[in-house]
This record gives sequence, C-alpha cells and structure tokens, in this order.
Amino acid sequence: MARYLAPLLCFATALIPNDGFNLETVPSRVFEEKAEWFGHRVLQVQSTQKWVVVSAPLENNRTGKLFRCQYGRKACTELQIEGTTATNGRAMGLSLTSIGAGELMACGPHYEYACGHNMYLSGVCYRMNADYESRAYQNITPGYQECTIKPIDIVILIDGSGSVQPDDFQSMRTFMKVMINQFQGKNANFAVVQFSGNPKLQFNFNEYAASRNAESLVDKITQMGGGTNTATAIQFVAENVFVPSTGSRSSASKILITITDGESQQNYFTDAINAANAKNIIRYAIGVGKAFSRPKAERELKIIASNDNNVFRVGDFSALNGIQAELQEKIFAIEGTQKDAQVSSFQLELSQGGFSTLVSSDGHILFGAVGAYDWSGGFFEEGYKGLDFYNMTFQHSDMKESYMGYTMESATVGHLSYFIIGAPRYRHRGRVVVFQQHVKGHKYTIDGQQIGSSFGSVICSVDLTSRGQTDLLLVGAPLYHSPGREGQVFVFQFNSRTRQFVLTGSLKGVEGQPYSRFGASISQTTDLNGDGINEVAVGAPLENDGRGSIYIFNGGSEGLRSYSQRIEAPKSMNGMTLFGHSLNGIMDLSGDQIPDLAVGSQGKVLILRSRPVLSVKTTIAYKPDLIKTSSSDCQKEASHMMEVCFTVTKVTKDNVADVTVSINYTLVLDAGRPRFRAFFTPGNRQNNSIFKTGPGSVCRMHKIIIPNCPEDSLNAITNEVSFTLNGEPSPSVDNLRPIMDRSTVTRLTAPLTFERNCGQDNECTDYLRLSFNFSGIKFISVGLSPVMNLTVSIQNDNEDSYNTAVMLTYPSGLSYRRVTLLQPTDRMTVRCDPVAGGLEDRVRQTTCSINRPIFRKDTKAVFMATFDVDENSQFNRTVKIQANATSENQNHMGNERSYSMEIPVKFAINILVRNKVEESTKYINFSVGQEGVERVVEHHYEVANLGQRLLPVTLMVKIPVKLGENDIWKNLEFSEGFVCNTTEEPSPSGTDIDEKLKTMPVVNCSLALCKVLTCSLKNLKTRTPVTFKLRGNVTAEWITQTKQQKLHLHSSAELSFNEDQYIHLFTTGRNRYIQSQAITEIQLYEPFNYLPIVLGSTAGGLLLLALITGALYKAGFFKRQYKDMMNEAEDPCDATESPKEDSA
Repeated sequence: MARYLAPLLCFATALIPNDGFNLETVPSRVFEEKAEWFGHRVLQVQSTQKWVVVSAPLENNRTGKLFRCQYGRKACTELQIEGTTATNGRAMGLSLTSIGAGELMACGPHYEYACGHNMYLSGVCYRMNADYESRAYQNITPGYQECTIKPIDIVILIDGSGSVQPDDFQSMRTFMKVMINQFQGKNANFAVVQFSGNPKLQFNFNEYAASRNAESLVDKITQMGGGTNTATAIQFVAENVFVPSTGSRSSASKILITITDGESQQNYFTDAINAANAKNIIRYAIGVGKAFSRPKAERELKIIASNDNNVFRVGDFSALNGIQAELQEKIFAIEGTQKDAQVSSFQLELSQGGFSTLVSSDGHILFGAVGAYDWSGGFFEEGYKGLDFYNMTFQHSDMKESYMGYTMESATVGHLSYFIIGAPRYRHRGRVVVFQQHVKGHKYTIDGQQIGSSFGSVICSVDLTSRGQTDLLLVGAPLYHSPGREGQVFVFQFNSRTRQFVLTGSLKGVEGQPYSRFGASISQTTDLNGDGINEVAVGAPLENDGRGSIYIFNGGSEGLRSYSQRIEAPKSMNGMTLFGHSLNGIMDLSGDQIPDLAVGSQGKVLILRSRPVLSVKTTIAYKPDLIKTSSSDCQKEASHMMEVCFTVTKVTKDNVADVTVSINYTLVLDAGRPRFRAFFTPGNRQNNSIFKTGPGSVCRMHKIIIPNCPEDSLNAITNEVSFTLNGEPSPSVDNLRPIMDRSTVTRLTAPLTFERNCGQDNECTDYLRLSFNFSGIKFISVGLSPVMNLTVSIQNDNEDSYNTAVMLTYPSGLSYRRVTLLQPTDRMTVRCDPVAGGLEDRVRQTTCSINRPIFRKDTKAVFMATFDVDENSQFNRTVKIQANATSENQNHMGNERSYSMEIPVKFAINILVRNKVEESTKYINFSVGQEGVERVVEHHYEVANLGQRLLPVTLMVKIPVKLGENDIWKNLEFSEGFVCNTTEEPSPSGTDIDEKLKTMPVVNCSLALCKVLTCSLKNLKTRTPVTFKLRGNVTAEWITQTKQQKLHLHSSAELSFNEDQYIHLFTTGRNRYIQSQAITEIQLYEPFNYLPIVLGSTAGGLLLLALITGALYKAGFFKRQYKDMMNEAEDPCDATESPKEDSA
C-alpha cells in the first residue's frame, strides 16, 4: 500500500494559503526544527495565547509530530498527544484544521495494520482542546476496518515411504517450514501427517497453536520408510485430524495438501474421498517425479485433489519451492479475501480517512477518505450516531482511482451550505463534486480541462467581505501547463439562475516559470491592506528552481484583482526549498494589530508581517488662479504661486504610533508639451523636493513664471505633481516600515487656465465670414499648370473665436502643397494639414487652423492655399471647391461660414500633324507640247498624340483639284481606314490667276477649286501615330494654262479638337503643331536641238589639232632620227664594256 502514499504526499505538498501587497519580503521570524517535513502544514490558532501550529508528518519513521511556535520565542515545542493509541507510520499532521475557538483537529491518514494477507490503511485523528498541552479528549478513526479474515486449518500429508530419498525428504521439510511461515498472522493453523504403510500424526493443530514455531516442529519429523498407502492416509486425516480434539476449528476452512512421489499401493480411494468430502475438506495433490507422467498415476493425482485445478506436478523435490506462491494464492482465494470481480476489490480497507478535514457550518467534522473503494474516494461526516460515508462509486463507475476527498471545502450561498469535494485524478483531468449539506447524494460536478493538471487538488472558498457568504470558489490545478507557465487557479462564482458555480476567470503566475506548481496552495487571508475586503494567497512552491514563491491577490468589489505582490523565497536563506508549501494568515502574531502570514517550506516556517498602509491625498492650488491675456506687451512675464499639499492618512487599523514616511515629489510645469509655457527659472520647468512627515497635512509653495503672449493661450497650462513614499522604520514595532496604499493616486495634474474675453456672460459668440477666389485663373489646366492657388479670406467680426479652422473640400485630383499668409502680422498664424484618407477617396480635405488657439475679434486672415494638380487624374468638366469655417465656440452669428465655387477644367494635350517629306513626292516635270501626259504624285501626313490621354480629334485635308476648267488631279485616292466626309471649296471669285502666279507660283486653295476631306479620329491613342496618304495623277494640261515654267502644288492638313475641354500644351505658336502642308515642285520645259552643238564642236577640234602640229614642227620634233633617239636612251653599262672587246 505504500505505493499510494507517495503521490498523495506529493499533492499534499502543493496545498497552501497566502496574503496581500503590503507584506514584508524579509521574514521577521523563522521557526526551524530538525523534524522531517517540518512546515508541511501551518495553522494560526488562539486560545489563551496566539500560536502557530506546525506539522512534520514524516518525522519518526512517518509517525509524524506536531509543534507549536510562538512569535516571541525562537524555538518551537513539540505537542505531546497523551492518552492516544500508538500508531507508528500514521503520518500525523498530514491534515491540520482549526475546528472552533481554540480547538484543533490533527489527522494521520496513514495508519497501517495487517489483516491476513493484506495491509489495511486507515486514519487516526485527534481532537485537542485550547491549551494544547493536556491529553487529547477525542480519538477518531474514520474509515477504520476491523480485520474479519475467516480462520483456516491446513494439514500437510507427506509421503515418508522408502522410495523417497533422504535429501528429498529434507527438501519436503524445508517446503513445509516456508509454507507455514508464509501464513503467519493470517489466522491459519497447521498439522502434519506422515504416511507410508500406515499414517502417523507428527503434530496437531493444538500443538502448532501453542508453539507457532515451524522450525522446531518440522525438524522433529523423521522419515518412516515402507510402502505407500495413500488412501488410508487421507481417510485418517479426515477422521482423526480434522476433529475438535486436535484443535481443528469448526468455523475454519479445511485444507489438505498431499505430497507423494509415486502411485499408491491401494487402488480403492472411494471411502477416503467420501470421508474428506463429508467434512468439506479442500484437497491439493502435489506429484513429485517422473512416475506421474503415466496416465494411471496422473488419474490418481486427480482423484486425490478436489478438482483438476488443484493438481501440481514437479520434476523433483527441489522444485517444490517453485509452486509455493501459486499454492498460496489458491489458498487465499479459498480464504475469501478476493471478492466478486463485479464489485470493488476493496471498500474501506484502504480508505486513509482524515487525509483532508473540514468543519461544516453546523460544527460537524468531515474526513476525506481518498483510498475508499479502490481509490475512488469519498468522505465521512461526523453525525449524531457516528460517521456517515458519502461517495459516488456505485452510481459512477468511472470515479475509480479519482481520489475524491483529496481536499474539501465548504461554501455558503444564501441559506444553503455546500460541501465542495476535490477528486484530482478523475479521468486524469480532475473533478470537483458539489454536495448540498444534509442532502444525500451529490448535486453536480465540475470537470477539469487538461489531462494531468490535478484539477481539484486544492480548493478554497472565499468570503471577501466576511459576511458569511461565499463570493468566489477557487479550484487549483497546479500541474496545468500553458506556454511558459505551470499551474493555474480557476475562479468560479455562483450563478443564481442555474444555482451552480460557473467559471468566470483564472489566476496565473509569472511567465518563464514552466515548473512552478502555481496553485499548489490557496488560502483566504484576513484583510491585509485595510480596505475591509479579504485577500487570497497562492503558493508556487517550485518556482525559481524549487525555492518557491507566493502571490498575493487583493480582493475588490468585482472579485480578485491581478496579483499585487510576488514574494520569492529569501535569498539570504541558502538551501531553502518549497517556500509557500503551506500558508495561513488569519490573525496578528506580532502585536501590531494587523494580520501576519505564516509560510511553510521544507523544514522552516517563516512569519511575514503586514505593513501599516497609508493613503496620501494630493491637492494643487494657484494664486492667482487665472492667466491674464489682455496684455499686448509680449516682453513681460507674469508670476503665480503654486501650493502643493499632501495629506497622509492611516488605512490599516494598527497600533503603530511612530509612523514616519519620506515623500519625494517632482513638479513639472506644462507637462506633456515639448515647448513649455511656464517655468520655475528660465529654461527649467521641473522642481524636485523631499520631506519627512507622519499622518496629517503638509503644504509647500512654489513660484512659477508665465511669459505674456504664449503661442497657445487657449489650452490651460497643465502642471503635474508625482511623488513616491518611502516608509521609515518604526522602533516601537521592531522597525516595521509603513507602505503606501496601492490605490493612492501618485500622479496628479492641475490646470492653470487662461482668462477668456467673452463679455459679461463669459460665453464667446463669434461671427466668421469666409470667401475665396481662384487667384485670377479662369480655368484649371490639367497637365499644363502643375499647381492651383486658392486665395482664402476669413474674418471675425465679433467676440473671440476659439480653435477656428477652415475646412477645404476638393476633388482627389488636387493635393495640398503649402499655405502662404498674404497679410502677415506678428500675432497671426495659419497652418494647414491635409486630412488622412484612402487612396480611392473621391474627395479630399485639408483643415487650416486660423491663429490657433484664439482668432480674436475684428481680425482678418488672408492666405493662399496651393494645390498640386495631378495630370493623370480624371477630373469632371468643372471642379467644385467647398470651404467651411468652424470653431469650438458654442454660439455663432451670421451665415457666412460656408463658401463654394466652381471652375472649368481643361486638359493639356500635345498633338501634331506633319508632312512626311521622305515619303511624299517632291518634284515632277513636263515638256512643252506634251499632251495627255500624267505624273503620279503622293502626299503623306502623319498625325501623332504625344500627350498622356486619349482624345477625339478631327483631321481636315485640303487638296486643290481644279484650276479654271482643267483638272489638276486624276484618279485621286486617300488612305483606307479613315472615315472622312468629302466637300468642295470653290476658288475665290474674281481672282486673277495669272497675276497671282506671277507674284507667287503656288497652286493651292486660294487659287484652285479644292476638295476638303474631314476625317474624325475618335480616340487618338498616345504614342501611336497614324498616317494619312493622298495619291493621284497630276496632268500637264493645266500647267500650260498657267504660262509658268515652274510652280508648286500644295495640299494642307489641319487638326482640330474641343477647345472647351482641351488646351494645347504649346499655347503660343501652336499652329506649327496642328497645321502642315505638302509641296510638290512642278517644272515645264521645251525640247533641246543638239545639231549646232555637234557641228561647232567638230570644227573647233580640227582647228585645235592644226595648232598643236605647227607647234611641234617648230620645235624640231620632226627633224631628229629615231635611231638617235634610241641611242640616247641606251643603258650606260653597255657603253663601258666595249673597250674590253677591242683589246682582245
């Protein structure tokens, strides 16, 4: 059963109580005893004196001890529980409860005692009176079960025939001694009979009962030798041993164990078996050796045994020990310790009554019994007729091993009381079971959320206002895991509609503590901070690597606030572990009349005192209390006196008379503004001061300076005081320091307001008149002019206007750029800021602040707001600008606060038409006298959109086609794909063609009849030029009519567009871009006579030849011989070689 205690103790180490923000973090007292697990439970009690009772349940080999400790003494004294039954291993103090004025209930739920084959596990509780020194006046054993094992008489019948070897006989004696010793303390008696030819009683039941010494009785047995008459021996046992005279008990189960090494020499067993059956003797047969491998011998063993399951076979006598355990289990099963498999194997035998204790509202005591009914658990309630047991096993089979009764708490709602019972191992998630007092059976359950969280291992009922009603039910789950945390406390409140406790929140520890066991202990404490509302303390004994921490949650009108204080185990105490394992804080121990907290750890108990709580009220006053604004001399300054008062009041009802605190405060003028308007000394708006005081009021005066004409004279100058309070040691209470109430306002702001010039009624009524114009422009040129200027005029013709603003609303194609004040003065400012909006908003807004904060009476502001014009935006044909003037005045005059105007919009375009000279016909000619000759002429024009937007344009092409009565062109054609209308434009009447051509030899529409092509280009794409081609045959007849040798034939092209909507990008000289012409030069010439030129050239040539010949003659060219000329030309080398030939 010891295996169950370990996890229970582990859970128990996680249960605790705690306190509030004003606790000392350094203990004023530390109690320490060298007792194992001293500090497991701590309990503050008061009888004639105040004590801290501490348990050490594992001391003295788990017997446990109780100690009482007093604040004024260093050492604790052991509580001697006189007059109680000694119960070693009971773990006294595992649960500890105050049960009334000066009374204490201490329980040891590990009282272990043997009952037959089993060890029972019960509890022992002691109720003691107030002085804790007299003997316990009540001894309660909740769940105690009397041992009721049925007696058993066992006869061992051994084969002593000659076939058994001496060593084998000795093995048989050893087997008997072990068997007999295993049944010690289990209400079993033994007798031994040896048989061979005849049976012999070696010792009977009376002799065994008198001796109980298996060794001395068995060692006297000597082997008989001889034959093997088994049937006679069995009948002898039935008729002569299982009789009262030998000590056989009529109420006992009768067992016969026969050990033999071979077949019986008797074949008839009927009489022997009938005699055994007549006395209900249960028979076991053990066959030793190979003889029983034969069918006949095997059948004999089955006859000797009561049934086939009671037959054992071993190879030799040394193997007898191998069947002992199995034989023993079979006998125990006969004994009756095993129950029906359909019900629990154990009921209250392992109940561990007193594992937890609770005092009900009517003074009855409840004892948790976690081990009852296969650890499904339950609890005993002390009634008028004894202890009544409550559990859920029969109705809920899934409650097995749920440990119900692990912890218990009571709750009172209205006139009804409830028992809240924890079952932390229910389905490994945990459960809380709610019983109504005086009503049998549970009302409802609350289940845990996470596997392995131990939900319900700790329960705390919280009465925040001490009115006897449960405000909160706290359920701990110390093994609940969330990122960075271990443990959680779930907060439940009673729902009046459902009449049940429902989950409303949770308490958690700090992050970064994944193994803390937060919520292993929870306790309500008496009001610590003096607000009249009780607090809750929560322990996390494994935080900080097992050193431990405690948390204080202050109570409030809505429940529990966030933790106000987290206290770690004192670092000065090396080796301290599990700080916060147990907690109790219900009374003052130190004598200062404010509660103190006892904190248990492993081996130590620490006393943390509550500190006196003080509240501080701060006030600020000014003299004078208004800043005058009438002065126009901006070089002067005004001074004001600032009075700061601190009133210190006690919150806790303590008796500390020498309370002293240091208050360190800081003043900041015009707080929160980077450019401050007030100062203590030039450039310094901050002042720090410190003083000491006790309860009462202290005031300090400070001079502040405010320059005239501050930039903001509407908004008050907000001055701030912030302070800290440090408690000074109080000698009368062992240097306990006071602390400031957490609800104290430590930062206070007080406005110093400006004077308002609003007449006798102090209500300013403004009269705002607003107008604007477009600064001289008649339309917006989108894509031509990048900005648009709006000249705005606003004036106030009545009392001061506060935070005056002009809101300008305009299309999204405009965006605010800047503002320029057109009539600047020293005291006039205008600032404009665009209002943030989305990219798809169709309108935008800009707010212009007019001389903030005050737009004084009879003043005027004229400013120009400049807007960027987005050339890619799609404007309407007109743009509407709306302006609205606003102020924070409550009263207004006039109706001129709004103004709007519209202005036309024109989009800048960049289109052109040009003659493609390289593709047009530049020159043709005709000969005089040629009739019917035609020349092909082409004129090409290119139309291009170089702008940013599509637009419709019209192309007009004019071609002179007839001059007088003669056609200029024949077969005139133009480009396909153009949709054109064709008209004719007659030549001007009364025109003298010959005279004009003499002046300017140009044929165009001013002389000739023209064909006009009007072509519509509905969407002229950007950067995609189109070409208009004109082709035809120019005739020669009309040229002769002109009597000109050379002239120029012109065609023209011109672009037009909607000038109400568009404006050309090049407003000056735009005709160069939208007009063009193609020119073909035409020349008329006569045929040329080449005969005179040929005759003249021949005569001239002959004359030139005669002249050259005469000149050569005179030079002697014809008188010299050709041979001489050749000799002169010979090589000089030839001349030098001639003499050599002559000499030879």
